[in-house]
Amino acid sequence: MRLSAKVVHLVGLDPGQKVLQVASVGQVPIVEVQLLPFVVGVLVHMIDTTGVEAGGPSDQPVHLIPFVQKKLGKVRTILSGDTCDECNAVAHFWVFLGEQGGYLVSPIDQIWSRLGTEVLRISLVSKDRFLGFRANQARWDADTETMPFDLKNKRVVVTGGAGFMGRFVCDKVAQRGAAEVIVPRRAEFDLTSESAVERLYATAKPDVVVHLAAEVGGIGANRDNPGRYFYANMAMALHLIEHARRVGLPKFVQVGTICAYPKHTPVPFKESDLWDGYPEETNAPYGVAKKAAMVMLDAYQRQYGLSGAYLLPVNLYGPWDNFDLHTSHVIPALIRKCVEARDSGQEHIECWGTGSASREFLYVEDAAEGVVRATEVLDEPDPVNLGTNMEITIKDLVELIVKLTGFRGEIRWDSTKPDGQPRRCLDVSRAAERLDWKAHVGFEDGLKRTIAWYEEHRDAVVSGGGRA
Repeated sequence: MRLSAKVVHLVGLDPGQKVLQVASVGQVPIVEVQLLPFVVGVLVHMIDTTGVEAGGPSDQPVHLIPFVQKKLGKVRTILSGDTCDECNAVAHFWVFLGEQGGYLVSPIDQIWSRLGTEVLRISLVSKDRFLGFRANQARWDADTETMPFDLKNKRVVVTGGAGFMGRFVCDKVAQRGAAEVIVPRRAEFDLTSESAVERLYATAKPDVVVHLAAEVGGIGANRDNPGRYFYANMAMALHLIEHARRVGLPKFVQVGTICAYPKHTPVPFKESDLWDGYPEETNAPYGVAKKAAMVMLDAYQRQYGLSGAYLLPVNLYGPWDNFDLHTSHVIPALIRKCVEARDSGQEHIECWGTGSASREFLYVEDAAEGVVRATEVLDEPDPVNLGTNMEITIKDLVELIVKLTGFRGEIRWDSTKPDGQPRRCLDVSRAAERLDWKAHVGFEDGLKRTIAWYEEHRDAVVSGGGRA
């Protein structure tokens, strides 16, 4: 089998007719459309399929089915809406004849077929979209068709599955009917070690990996551990994604961080803003490492066909959070501080910064549902925000937690300490469009649930170094 390529410029031509001309000489067209404002370039990868009988236009991609049937011998017909698990291919597409019967039509279709060690990308677009792409990218994105990745009977690895959000993700994956949910623990699988990651894939044999594990903390911990946080988070993603490629993993889901956004991103944060500046300095090592994982996933999809998703959850809170005063995030730290001050009769609590910075918060169970939903419906690692689109200043947050915990003392602000990123609030329209997802737990209700959980598990949290 030989693989060659050539570039054909099709301005003013019918791309489907060109594809059929290529197919008519007994070669399988694998067409990658390069969309430019005025010039449409098509990279046509041609596989020598000598011995494969040529066929005319039909309701299937020209020659793809007979070629795969002949080479793999274990494939059923790939039709609209078919995930084609048996042929080790993933096909999320709609294919049918054009009105003139001479070209293939598809909204924004990509078929990834793994043939030996080569991964071939097929993109087919309708004539009107192909020649009229100058319209707008947003409409193109919104029209993308996705077929669900069914978690039923799948083996799912959830890194960080014993952690804060991980336990909720594991529960929801199990509710979807997964055959097994595997949670690697650090004592057995140190994910910063390549050999441990290789062993994880060999023993777990996953159908999908949801990568939640991270080393991170609040502002103080981030300032104390910039090198460690960069290395640990980068190493985990590097090894997990690379070995996903090596074993032919069907899907890899990476959870990133809101810390990846530039320090002065205009509110609300849009996914298109990610590269418009450098992150806030105390968060930058962690944020850049997580953003690099997104770049790696994108590169691996384009070169190797690794299907993936990349999510950007805003600051999370809820039961099972880390309540350690030094390493936790703002909500659990404030809850613990206020409850302890209330019970010990302290006259005041001290808070970092000026209180002027703003944040957005997402209840952990809502975030977990967003992650699982993305696992089911996303195939490309375009960043997707998960949040509520509700912004609150740290000053207002402190006053609300003080009220809900019943602390009656004074709030003092230490302005010598950093505020962190000035504002955070997300545009979550992409999540609504692509995931059909939105947050359901209101902020005050979520805080009440979190405070009640902390008070119930307080002894275990204190003795456990911040975690129950």
